[in-house]
Amino acid sequence: MSRLLFLLALAVVGYYFYRTLIRRRTHNADHRTTRSLDVVRCHYCGLLVENDKALTHAGHHYCSREHMARDEAGST
Repeated sequence: MSRLLFLLALAVVGYYFYRTLIRRRTHNADHRTTRSLDVVRCHYCGLLVENDKALTHAGHHYCSREHMARDEAGST
């Protein structure tokens, strides 16, 4: 009888630690995927680009050098 109670208590404790581990992994994964990015819109084509990857010239943001040059030249 005492062996059965011991095994039952061991199972409950194991289940508790298992649930805690799963919750911690899920919680950490949620924080990694919800990182917000600062994005800007390309002045030429309207594409959203991360702020640190965008090219900036004369107060406008561009997704590529080609779009920056085309906008400067005034051609479409």
